[in-house]
Amino acid sequence: MIEDFIESVETENIGLYPCAFLHNYKLTPNDPINDTDVYGEYVKYAPIFGKTDVEKLRSFISQYIKYGDNRDIIYHIQNGKIRPSKRLQDTLLNMLKGNKEFMMIDEQKNCL
Repeated sequence: MIEDFIESVETENIGLYPCAFLHNYKLTPNDPINDTDVYGEYVKYAPIFGKTDVEKLRSFISQYIKYGDNRDIIYHIQNGKIRPSKRLQDTLLNMLKGNKEFMMIDEQKNCL
């Protein structure tokens, strides 16, 4: 959402590296929340850290943040102009032209 709607993320070339920190949740070795068949693509893009994974979380953050910037990036994101990104605009244009960018599953089709 941030990549697709905050103009400064695109124009300032701000890199976003998402993750989830479940500070009150202890992940187990075969935890369903890490089921690669169901959530594999999401977890690959945004890894999950539980309450006992503080060192792993620290290491993940250290990969992308080397030094502070006096909150400049946060300011650009928080106060950035809301505008659909070029990528989102292109996707919507393709949808309007009849291309199937998003496929609904049967249960979603029945809700319409």
